[in-house]
Amino acid sequence: MPLSWNEIRSNSIAFSREWAGESREHAEAKTFWDQFFAVFGLFDARYAGLAGAVGGADLLLEHSVSTLERRLPAYDLGYWSRADLYAQDPVMPASRFYHRLHVAQLKVMHELTGRERFAHYARRWASNDADFASRARALSKKIYFKLRHY
Repeated sequence: MPLSWNEIRSNSIAFSREWAGESREHAEAKTFWDQFFAVFGLFDARYAGLAGAVGGADLLLEHSVSTLERRLPAYDLGYWSRADLYAQDPVMPASRFYHRLHVAQLKVMHELTGRERFAHYARRWASNDADFASRARALSKKIYFKLRHY
């Protein structure tokens, strides 16, 4: 059953409080993504109890959405989405699965917030996914990254 806007808002608030001030995203990547997906109702059993009413919900939600909107350009490689912001040389493009997931999440964020930046990146990255040259470039860069770092 799809989550209501109020449930997503409650989950988003819990998520933003949990991650306020976190600076070691790479070290906490699994936990971060588990909790991020929980915002949309994709719960890991450990986080099923995060949702709940919190004072100042609108302010925290606005802060969370604005932060995501502001950080989006950092995840854009021009031909694909980034997997993370940890590695700088070389960067790691997202896998095709995660790239498509990014597109789906951005479409949902646009529907929920009406903010054009989310729709812009969803369209851009969907277009990249449809382009063979972009897919090939992302795959070759990902292979190069893995050879260098694993």
